[in-house]
Amino acid sequence: MSFTFYNYRRKDATQPLTTDNIEPIRRFSGCDAEHSYIVGHVAAAQRTGSMVSAAQEILRSVRSDNRPAFDKAMRQYTKAMAQVNDILSQTLKNTSEYASFRTFLNGCNKNQPMFSNGVLYESSTSCPLGSGQQPRHYLGVAQSSNPIASLGTHLFQLSNLSPRGTLPCASSNNGVDSLRPENYQSFLAHISAESRALGVQTFALGSPASSVEYMAALDQVLAYRYRQWANLRDSIPLQSSGKSAAFRDYFDVQTRHVRDVAELVHRTHANTDTELLTPESRARAESMVHRAEMVRRSLNRIITDPETAPLAMSMIAY
Repeated sequence: MSFTFYNYRRKDATQPLTTDNIEPIRRFSGCDAEHSYIVGHVAAAQRTGSMVSAAQEILRSVRSDNRPAFDKAMRQYTKAMAQVNDILSQTLKNTSEYASFRTFLNGCNKNQPMFSNGVLYESSTSCPLGSGQQPRHYLGVAQSSNPIASLGTHLFQLSNLSPRGTLPCASSNNGVDSLRPENYQSFLAHISAESRALGVQTFALGSPASSVEYMAALDQVLAYRYRQWANLRDSIPLQSSGKSAAFRDYFDVQTRHVRDVAELVHRTHANTDTELLTPESRARAESMVHRAEMVRRSLNRIITDPETAPLAMSMIAY
């Protein structure tokens, strides 16, 4: 958090937080990838306020059985998530160095081979080298589950929908969510408990129109998860002889995570009476399930043969 959200300033204080009006204050390496990461995530984080208010309204509308309010709140969430996806996609496109910043992308923990024993930082003032300093272990960008995606996982009961139970962050007491600030963990725990108690998924599937809004939200979560997965795959070539078994196991789990989200979109569509939809909504639903099916088939091939080339982001129009 201190690397990004407490580490930027506006170039022009009178202008909004757009990517061309944000600059980092401090840099770890100074490379273009680091700059793009900080700027992109600060710009994307502006949308989280809308996502949080949408999540709260979704829960309120289910509690009061107010379907029009539910559909409106779902559209608000999906719009904000789409804006986040667009900003972060542009961040990747705007730098050629993103996948080469290894400690930044891969982190320094047991799940990747280059820094599996952590990293000793010479500039550490709290415990200088030679005086008992312990290696530090951090999650990398490609291995962490962004809080934005975690909110969707809890709000939309994705772990409950998955027959394999492999979706990330199913509980704020394990996984990467346990490494977040306490207030963040408390908020996710609240969202998760309320969503389960109210039955957000069941409510969404109770109307064809609401089902399409639910699919649209899952569609954006899938876009986010697929991009995250692609970053992970690119961070260390699969054919690398130095790639550890731990990393391969971790990558396999993440592959199944994304495939499960794609299957959720497909199942939601299958459980929706599309004949009751307007032609526009029907076309929208068919477009989303088509993208999800392409992702599902591609990842199933990779699970069978890890050397298979992944589906290009451009092919699924994310």
